[in-house]
Amino acid sequence: MKRYAPYALSLLLSFIVMTGFCQNNNPKPKQFSNFPETINCSEQELAKVFITSPGQNISLVFSDNFTFSGTVTSNLVKYANLQSAVIVSPDYSTIHLKPLEMKKTFTSLICTALLLISFNAFSVPKLNSFPAAIATIFLDFDGHTVQSTFWNNGNPINCATSGMTDPQIIESFNRVAEDFRPFDVNVTTDSTVFLATPLSMRIRIIITPTSSWTVAGTSGISYTGSFTWGDDTPAFVFSDRLLYLPKKVAECISHETGHTVGLSHQSKYNATDCNTPIETYNTGFGSGESAWAPIMGN
Repeated sequence: MKRYAPYALSLLLSFIVMTGFCQNNNPKPKQFSNFPETINCSEQELAKVFITSPGQNISLVFSDNFTFSGTVTSNLVKYANLQSAVIVSPDYSTIHLKPLEMKKTFTSLICTALLLISFNAFSVPKLNSFPAAIATIFLDFDGHTVQSTFWNNGNPINCATSGMTDPQIIESFNRVAEDFRPFDVNVTTDSTVFLATPLSMRIRIIITPTSSWTVAGTSGISYTGSFTWGDDTPAFVFSDRLLYLPKKVAECISHETGHTVGLSHQSKYNATDCNTPIETYNTGFGSGESAWAPIMGN
């Protein structure tokens, strides 16, 4: 039975890719213009995906001399016989590889391995927390080219898409929206809402794995007070350095946004000395679900 697996996979890939074209009504991306409709991958090659942890790099070799190298951003065991993963590559910033493994409980054979190349992967969900608000925080997950005298010595920064799945984006958005719920500000993922807001009342937060141009180990970066500069100087949150985890990404977004509205870090002090911090960054209090920490200071 095992010798038929590659043939079945080939048929399955062909069906999925062609179906994708029909549903999306999109032309084949130019990166794939020289490849056939079906690109085969061996069972052994695909199996590498399911033992790779999120945040780790991987390279998959397909037929027709096609290699897809990227970072595993999600690897979930959904059921005892079902596992899925997402791989994002900076070379194909609008395309996700989404392998799905289904195992029969009565055999160790991988019966099906789905490889879905989503050609409209970054149609980011359009979300708004408070559409009537006077100010806007734009969470930019779908890539952006930055040309600013304030960043990268004025050289262009071609920011790749965030590398996060729709559920991860939605969770990050909801967490940030909750942080800013008390204020007259709309947290949005919709660029048209951002562009319709006055220049001095908006900020773009770019969530991207394009981080090599800045200081190593930095999770996010922004200019204090830039929210009201009126020149669209963005802030950055580096999803790769946060392992694409929605909670960490959301906390960094809220933190960097806090800087843009003029806030500084909240330090931690002991009970007898309020002048010398024992922690520059307050790491918080408690543990588990009841633990808390400040996002920013004053």
